[in-house]
Amino acid sequence: MTPTLKIEHIGDVVEELAPLAVDHHAEVNCFYDTDLNIDWDRYKKARHVYCFITCRLEGKLIGWIGFFVHPPVRHKGYLVAYEDWYYLKPEHRGRGWGKAMFACAEQALKLSGVKRIMMSCKSYQDYTPLLESLGYVQFEKHFTKI
Repeated sequence: MTPTLKIEHIGDVVEELAPLAVDHHAEVNCFYDTDLNIDWDRYKKARHVYCFITCRLEGKLIGWIGFFVHPPVRHKGYLVAYEDWYYLKPEHRGRGWGKAMFACAEQALKLSGVKRIMMSCKSYQDYTPLLESLGYVQFEKHFTKI
């Protein structure tokens, strides 16, 4: 069986997404001083600037990838998609489904006029091989401090 990939509105899937967001948070959180407290209303209000691709198996949500889409302040008219978060349940990884989810997102973003996609991954959970296999190149490092 293969998953179904499609564009959905994040506000329409909050009930399904919320429990998986807890799993995502447990796996990737580096802000140990901060509890998970998602502002679902902000996501709902961002519908016009947010691209959300779901991955479903037999109708059940097993993964997603979301992007905020807008031009940078210094480059008006140049539409950029900034990855917000992505997740595929661990038991479904290694089958190419994550790669298919990224490819679906790229196609949807391209059709909406996006010129550049910005992706990230945690240094302790490095998805560089996946991103490079999709044609991404590393160009920047991010740091954090409390």
